[in-house]
Amino acid sequence: MHYHPRMTSLCAAALALVVAASGPGGGDPIDAIATGDRPAVERAIDRIQYLGTPRATVKKLVQMVEGNTPGSPQSALYALSVLHPVEAAGAFSDQLGSDDGQMRLLSCQGLARLPVQKKAARAVAARLGDAVPAVRRACARTLAAWKGAKQGPALARALAHEQDAEARLAEIDALGHAPGSTSVKALEGRLEGGGETEKLAAAHGLALLGAPSGKKVLLGYATSSYPDVRGTAVQLLADVPAHWASDALAQLANDEVAATALRAGKALVDRKDPRGIPALVLRAERAKGPDRDGFESALAELKVTQAQRLDIIAKAGGAK
Repeated sequence: MHYHPRMTSLCAAALALVVAASGPGGGDPIDAIATGDRPAVERAIDRIQYLGTPRATVKKLVQMVEGNTPGSPQSALYALSVLHPVEAAGAFSDQLGSDDGQMRLLSCQGLARLPVQKKAARAVAARLGDAVPAVRRACARTLAAWKGAKQGPALARALAHEQDAEARLAEIDALGHAPGSTSVKALEGRLEGGGETEKLAAAHGLALLGAPSGKKVLLGYATSSYPDVRGTAVQLLADVPAHWASDALAQLANDEVAATALRAGKALVDRKDPRGIPALVLRAERAKGPDRDGFESALAELKVTQAQRLDIIAKAGGAK
């Protein structure tokens, strides 16, 4: 049988890819994870993902975490936190009570990547009082990812006693996703008592919850005479689901600072607000040099045609 040289090289390349994907030495990825060697663990995770995260492999990792299979429980839990198969939810929940702070941290991180686990929500909230600040931060972020998981009171209590700055910010963020009067009261307490970063985070959370106090602060930033403050306002307003936030973004889309206007216009487009593309087109007409390049790039990504642009300009009274 005759083999074409090109076909032979293609087959060799394909074989090389398979071998490369097979992990260290082409062995079982479980063996690599068991060693606890981080580079080997990372390669093993890549291979497991390449194989579609087989359930049998997940089961072996869970068994390693539980100590029923020889190997590194911490590396196994790390792999599960990255892979985040729903079958690992029980292992994550169980390890929240581990004596090892790193295991508790990995458990919170793994749970954050899963859909809301109602049975685990209280256990995660209990870890807001963990002795390790990193664990408190991770668990607050998990509750934020779970849209508060009805843990507003627990988050408010944690925030009242939190000494770690990053953990406070994580708890403030989570409160913004936990509807209820307790969350509103806790966040309003940060509008005056905390630093500027915490004030902004609290105002953003209050705006997300629909509280007038949050709206007042964010609109004040949106109309500030300081360009940097207006730029910050765009970031804070972008995901607030309220008409007043869209109106504020529409005003900022005409900002004298091109970068602020560009971000605001993009935010309107992301919100599917019909004012987004016209705002970008009209502001692009005023921009010059590198500033204009940013608008042109955005309009190209949005596939706005020249005919559409001319129509927008004509309707705005700018046709020549």
